[in-house]
Amino acid sequence: MNDTHVKSLSILPLGRLKLEQSILTYREGVGVPVEVPVTGAFIEMSDGEHILFDTGISPSVLEGQDHFPEKLKNVIASFDPEDDIRYRLN
Repeated sequence: MNDTHVKSLSILPLGRLKLEQSILTYREGVGVPVEVPVTGAFIEMSDGEHILFDTGISPSVLEGQDHFPEKLKNVIASFDPEDDIRYRLN
């Protein structure tokens, strides 16, 4: 039996998305703008291992959104320099 446990958990703020609520809540909130946080997580295990969940969106990915589904083309991502995952891990 493995006795490895979570030693610490850090939630990393990685930016914000401004979008229409109905993207998140099927058929509810059509036309209602909302802002949602983009987060990641850094987990330190008791055996010394580390796990990184990077759920952020790179600003460079959002350039030229031609490949995005139509309903996502109006999503506005906002990032501050400190929202870069590399900054958050220092």
